Amino acid sequence: MGSWALPFVLVGFWGIAQLDLDCAHQSRSRAQLDRILLAEIEAAEDFAQAALGEALGGCLQGADPERCRTETRQRFGTGWTKQKAQIEEKYRRILEEFEVRCRASLT
Repeated sequence: MGSWALPFVLVGFWGIAQLDLDCAHQSRSRAQLDRILLAEIEAAEDFAQAALGEALGGCLQGADPERCRTETRQRFGTGWTKQKAQIEEKYRRILEEFEVRCRASLT
């Protein structure tokens, strides 16, 4: 994990710590979860873009800067796709656990 990822991790922990999922207000709780998911994705994307920019700066020195930029963009694109999927999966699990808890409280 690069040093650029630390703020992203902190945003994720802060967002989850702020969750107040209430089975009595499921739609409000889902909306809150959606907002935190979106905020975490946006923060991760901002940090990934900054890291990409930094990596692309290193392509200015070398024999084939265009090839370097292309490969760097592909590598970062693949990494971003994986990272976003992990974030979405984390929130899918949180939502699933919330829904199970709410169903259990009804029985």
